[in-house]
Parts: sequence; structure tokens; C-alpha cells
Amino acid sequence: MKPKPIPEHILRKNAIVYKIMANPLRLGILNILAQQETTLMELCELLEKRKSNISQHLSLMGAYGLVYSHRSGKQVIYSISNPHLVDTCKQLTKLFEEST
Repeated sequence: MKPKPIPEHILRKNAIVYKIMANPLRLGILNILAQQETTLMELCELLEKRKSNISQHLSLMGAYGLVYSHRSGKQVIYSISNPHLVDTCKQLTKLFEEST
């Protein structure tokens, strides 16, 4: 059976997502959002980073559909678009924990 190549447009989209996820802070944000919806201020506290820094990363990830946001009163609540985004990260973490 001949292998079927992945369509070019899918490969390009994957490459963009990999570039976005190549940042440790963005991975941290995604891992938190995979566990629960949260606000910008809660993310800042959990990750010990400035509001402007976290906000820039959320904006980039939102532009590519990795995170969603919605308003609840005066607060903006962030959530991950698909919890499977962090599956690879979890597998790599297990791999590195087992090899040490």
C-alpha cells in the first residue's frame, strides 16, 4: 500500500501551530487553560508574569484559534480551543521524566 501524503495546507497549518507552541510561556498558558477557564489576572498570578506579556501571547494564540475568550461581567475569561493541543506536551513531559 502506497503512503498517502498529508495535504500541503494541513502541513502549513501544523507548522504555524508548532511555531506558536514552541514558546515555553505559551505552553504554560495552554496547559493551564486545558485544566480550566481562567482570567488574564489569574494567568499572571499563576505564571508570575506581567499582564502585558501574557496578554500578547493570548492575543497571538487567539488569532490562530488556539484559545477563545468570552466576557463574564467586566472580566474576560479565556479557554483553550481544544484540550488535545497539549497532548504532545504531556507525552514529552512523561518521556523526559522517565528518562531522568
